[in-house]
Amino acid sequence: MFRHLKPLFMLAGLTLSACGPKTVTKEIGPESFGGSDQNKSLPMRWAQSSFPLNMRFSTTFLPDEIAQMRLMRQAWEDQVPEINFFDTGNDTVANNKDNDNLNSFNDGLIGVYFTDPWFQDVTTNALAITQFFATTKTQNGEQYFELFHADIMVNYQTYDFSINNFASTYDLQSVVLHEVGHLLGLPHNTTAQSVMATSIAPNVQKRSPYAADTASIRNNYAQYLPMQAGQTSVIPAASVSKPASKFKDGEVVRGIFHQMASGECHHYINGELVHTHKK
Repeated sequence: MFRHLKPLFMLAGLTLSACGPKTVTKEIGPESFGGSDQNKSLPMRWAQSSFPLNMRFSTTFLPDEIAQMRLMRQAWEDQVPEINFFDTGNDTVANNKDNDNLNSFNDGLIGVYFTDPWFQDVTTNALAITQFFATTKTQNGEQYFELFHADIMVNYQTYDFSINNFASTYDLQSVVLHEVGHLLGLPHNTTAQSVMATSIAPNVQKRSPYAADTASIRNNYAQYLPMQAGQTSVIPAASVSKPASKFKDGEVVRGIFHQMASGECHHYINGELVHTHKK
């Protein structure tokens, strides 16, 4: 099952472009999250009280596509069975957003959206993006971004997606699994054996988290998990020396994760290019 096919020469040309947004306002670059330079990045996660999240799928997707995306949502649940990440009840929503204004998605309704036309201020080299909003906080000596809203947008203007590996399409399940990882606070992972890898090619399927992904999501929410026998603490010690952060507690930030097609990718933080990587 797939949508209409774009010309192949269009796909080839787009993968050569950089992936930085055309304009950036208080925007946080994706791969820097969870890194060692805390002057430019911070870990990010939802408050325990936020769960379960009610993440809804746009009714512009076909029913079979929604069914497959639900399986990708469940795949993350299965990595941390101690936490009920998602409410699986009423989980569809009309696709009635303003694509001229990304800020309009900050509406309290967490959605996965079929997006066509694509956003003018986001690179067309992105297969999909996860936009998030968070508040800077410090707990037990650790400064982090506490998420309070996020959405996933899939770029149907530029790319073709399918759920059955149709030739020259991108695997919708793999793309959505990656984006749900971002929605839960995971950064990009430069390890090839990861659903959070920085890029994906047509007809490549990554529909189950790898060991690296399981470790990442469990580590991100370790302090919410029951303590094991002999374990003393899962909370970072306040006495550990860390670089000074440029973010102030209480500061609200907006960020965007890009999942790219092949090619070079640039990441921006607050309008500053802070990292470049290649596939």
